Amino acid sequence: MSEIPSGNITRECYCKIILHSFKWSTQTVCGFLIGTIQEGLNEQDSPTYVYEDAIPIFHHPPTAPMCEVAGEIVQKFCEENEKEILGLYFGSTEYEVYQYLLFYNHHYLILYLEQ
Repeated sequence: MSEIPSGNITRECYCKIILHSFKWSTQTVCGFLIGTIQEGLNEQDSPTYVYEDAIPIFHHPPTAPMCEVAGEIVQKFCEENEKEILGLYFGSTEYEVYQYLLFYNHHYLILYLEQ
């Protein structure tokens, strides 16, 4: 059984996610999380995911073709800047709290922000 990887989110990345949702407060928002993966000091240590930036892409439910195009553009940006796509974030206003779902490699981190 694999360990759940550890991760760090930078202030800039977190703020972009929050500001994206504030700007489109009545919409579902989503975007890419980019950053780097730092290997552990030895083989027993799991890697650390450093979420350095968020790239907002939609403020409405996306369609598959739009996601593909956005993914290709973000992937090209990451290649040019020596970063990796580490995951996605989604924010939904369907509940009393604003939910953010960060996802990578079958692991989820859910952030809540009261409206």
